[in-house]
Amino acid sequence: MKMQERIAENAKNSAISEVKGFSKSQPQGLDTDGVLQEGDIILMPAQLPQVMKQTFGMRTNPTTGQPEENFGEFIVVDVQGKDGEIRAINLFPSSFTKNIWPAKKEADGTVVTITENGPFNPKGTAVDLYKAEQGKVGPNGETDMELGVRALLGKKILVASKTPVEVQRWRNGATVNEIRTTNLFEYNVA
Repeated sequence: MKMQERIAENAKNSAISEVKGFSKSQPQGLDTDGVLQEGDIILMPAQLPQVMKQTFGMRTNPTTGQPEENFGEFIVVDVQGKDGEIRAINLFPSSFTKNIWPAKKEADGTVVTITENGPFNPKGTAVDLYKAEQGKVGPNGETDMELGVRALLGKKILVASKTPVEVQRWRNGATVNEIRTTNLFEYNVA
């Protein structure tokens, strides 16, 4: 799917809308599991394109206990596959700071999150550039997510590795007693 086709598909999805810029702060993670493959090259545009917002239902705010909209913000970018073909994807910058907590299924069938050694996080030189902006505010009030994306503009980002990790499934902000496989990525400036 080319960029204009991806943008047209996004326009058909009522859960996706345009926004002025990134409003969230780092980190929060969204999966890129089925979208990126090892060896892909993310072709970051030279200028910040339109920022889009996708709603994923409701979740419970862990601080207030109140329900709130669960959403992610993204930009549409081209990705060059190993075969040289170019396709467009919705790139959620939060994938650069995704926390991955491994899980296992116990003998009694319950799923347990493994908390020893903390979560796994994406690594690589592109992640380092993005995270260098964490906690900063731009001169015009830009969030650290926007500053992180701006640090990557005009660069080629290699998906250097993709490691499967079993995690607990979540639905509507709550754990589900099931295992699913997600991926831990390494993103390097090419």
